[in-house]
Amino acid sequence: MSLFARVRPTSSSRLTSLISRRSYARMTIIGNLGATPEVTTLSNGKEVVRYVVASNFGSRENPKTSWFRIALYEPKDATREYLTNLRRGTLMHVEADAALGSYQDEATGKSHTALNLIQKNMSVLRRAHAAEGEEQASGVEEAQQ
Repeated sequence: MSLFARVRPTSSSRLTSLISRRSYARMTIIGNLGATPEVTTLSNGKEVVRYVVASNFGSRENPKTSWFRIALYEPKDATREYLTNLRRGTLMHVEADAALGSYQDEATGKSHTALNLIQKNMSVLRRAHAAEGEEQASGVEEAQQ
């Protein structure tokens, strides 16, 4: 008998090989909106909403913050309008497709790798404190595409 016997795949290993790797490239982030979302126009004429979410972790003595840049590539719809009216400090729950991308810095010529997050679902958990004269909404509000 050979020391290196051939191992037959089981039905469970066949099942996992049928699942797309892309389905695992999703992130869930809970954090505060870092700034008011901005609409920018790409070189192909399409518009994109870009925003930043800050997620805090660590102990009270040594707090740390991770910043996540997120994009929404949707035409003008209710989700986009709702998102662009949120203010800095809004507590959000964001589900996004994640992919690593590389680019070259034109100024220095160095190559960089970045985490690209494309919003799929978004919920507002708590709005930022309202400024004087503005109303504050309560409860959980959702916007999904």
